[in-house]
Amino acid sequence: MVFLLLCAFLIAFIFKTSSKLFKIYALNDFEPQIDETLPKKLNFKAGSAFENLTLKLDSIKNDTCGNSTFILSITLSHTSEAEMRHFIRNSWGSKDIYFRTRLRPIFLVGATNNNSLQDEIENEAKTFRDILQINYMDTYRNLTYKIMAGLSWISENCKTTPWILKIDHDVLLNPFNLRKFLEKELQSNPSQNVIIGRCKKNATKPLRIGKWAVSI
Repeated sequence: MVFLLLCAFLIAFIFKTSSKLFKIYALNDFEPQIDETLPKKLNFKAGSAFENLTLKLDSIKNDTCGNSTFILSITLSHTSEAEMRHFIRNSWGSKDIYFRTRLRPIFLVGATNNNSLQDEIENEAKTFRDILQINYMDTYRNLTYKIMAGLSWISENCKTTPWILKIDHDVLLNPFNLRKFLEKELQSNPSQNVIIGRCKKNATKPLRIGKWAVSI
């Protein structure tokens, strides 16, 4: 009986404090600054694993994080997956539906030793101006570096953007439902300092339907 009462108390406590458990403080605290002597150097704490993390390419438009942008989608992509990026630009991230979604996608890629592929990345970046490239090889083991580079860029350049969406390039998104959902969330939680996601207990792999991952 005592054990059951204790469990009930813990469950009630978790539900009561869940909104506090997922507050974002990190982005507001570490505020990485761009080093004046090295424009592409991210100023992480000396001695940290991310101290030498640099941006190899920054092609983002100046108005990407403007006042009209409600959702900035930081989309993890691989250097060789240009076709997937084009699909997003022509579907849920299309500028033609921006007036309804107010969502702008940017693509985060790593480095490559393939010179022809690097040329393709740079040409794509010049054309669409929506690519960030970090100076670390584009491998699964370097995924953390890629995400940290994207978050630090956002914390420096997109401080007024209400919502940041982290998503993979192989996820199919409904941007209309997402905007409706987040507008409702803003009304109920005007502080905006929240992380929203799906937590699957004892998960051993991502939840997927066929080839596509599940999203909103």
